Amino acid sequence: MPAARLPDLGNLKPFGHIGNRTLRQLIAYWFDKRGARTLPALGDIDPTEIPLLLGQIWLCECPADSGRFRYRLAGEKINAFWGYSIAGKHLDEIVPPDRLASATEKFRMACELPAILHDRVCLSLTEEITQTGEHLILPLSDDGVRVNLLLGAAHRAWFHDLEFDPYVTCSEATTVTAL
Repeated sequence: MPAARLPDLGNLKPFGHIGNRTLRQLIAYWFDKRGARTLPALGDIDPTEIPLLLGQIWLCECPADSGRFRYRLAGEKINAFWGYSIAGKHLDEIVPPDRLASATEKFRMACELPAILHDRVCLSLTEEITQTGEHLILPLSDDGVRVNLLLGAAHRAWFHDLEFDPYVTCSEATTVTAL
């Protein structure tokens, strides 16, 4: 059975700053599945409809009591970036200490507001090599009220990657869109 055609970003102009095509497709898919509701549920997401996105997405549980975010699953590109499977791991077990407070705050905002978060980060691997990354965090709610899961995606690129302009200064920015 052929995969469903992903919706076009079309009228989602407030998200025109998202540079990566995969992330644009995922947010369009999320809005399509949301329909007239504030938030889609996990049951609305059908992996057979988004096979080309699966390598770059992850699913993380919003903590009810523990305060710790736990990854339920992650695609192969996400796991390759970390060098191991992050499924079953907590955010504080994989994110470096110098970035943990920022990452935790972003995840918390997505769960509590609720909100869509998009950010662009720079990682200096050496003096000569800088990697950029784009992240998208989308809330999911099984009861339509409380966010219980985050659907996220990540894209990493070197400055010579064709999806990024090599003449743009690498700067970090986060966009929060409350729902």
